[in-house]
Amino acid sequence: MPAAPVFVINPAFIQSLFDAQQQNSMLLNQIQMDDMSLIAVGLVIGLIIIVVVALMSMVGGLHVFD
Repeated sequence: MPAAPVFVINPAFIQSLFDAQQQNSMLLNQIQMDDMSLIAVGLVIGLIIIVVVALMSMVGGLHVFD
């Protein structure tokens, strides 16, 4: 006989994941444009921080990527 699979996929678990995904899409539909601009500003600030850290590591002040 073939061995039983180590894990069994639970249908209730899949259903809960699907429900959570539906709730997330509903939340995204409720977000106004102001919140999206706030998210965009946050992403830009994060990119600036990453670029500054990369430049400092290239200069040699920080050894982040060693």
